[in-house]
Amino acid sequence: MTTQLKPVGSPRVHLANGVAHIQDLSTSDPDLLALLADAPDPAELILRALAFGARALAVSRVSLDARVTEKSFDELVDQLATLLNDATAQVTGTTASLLTDPVSGVHASLSG
Repeated sequence: MTTQLKPVGSPRVHLANGVAHIQDLSTSDPDLLALLADAPDPAELILRALAFGARALAVSRVSLDARVTEKSFDELVDQLATLLNDATAQVTGTTASLLTDPVSGVHASLSG
């Protein structure tokens, strides 16, 4: 659905006591107009459409935030794995050198 809200004059939206007041607002959205044509209570349908749209926007925003967070976490895990692998390789190489180097290794120190 492509929502096309067109103001009549200057639309006003204000919040008061937990209620959103929307004045001077019209729409030419064909999907909404088709639903309204068959609605027994067009005002109730508008309220439900607004509530449903608000929930969909909130869920999509949360889903997007979750995907961004998940991607960042996956990248962090990959970077940590790379750092750990590099550190492990360095420790393994240094340990092997300390144990087996014929000049400065443990074996050379014990037999010399």
